[in-house]
Amino acid sequence: SLEQFVALQVASGNLETNNFGSTLREMVISCEFESIKCDLDQMFYSTFDSSLGQCFNFNAGKNMKKASTSILHSSLTGKKN
Repeated sequence: SLEQFVALQVASGNLETNNFGSTLREMVISCEFESIKCDLDQMFYSTFDSSLGQCFNFNAGKNMKKASTSILHSSLTGKKN
């Protein structure tokens, strides 16, 4: 299947995953957590899924360079945060 082919190409380094989908900066208009502006490189983690393409996780315990980061906590939800 195409999904398996893409996964094999990515795993072998023959395909650049950044070409699949939008960049984080193209997708995020603004981001705040606990009234502090988000650092996109530190607060988001990027993964690649062969069927979905480029995926981004917020507050995942890793940054864009795959280094471990602290998990942020809040008692507020939604727009209150």
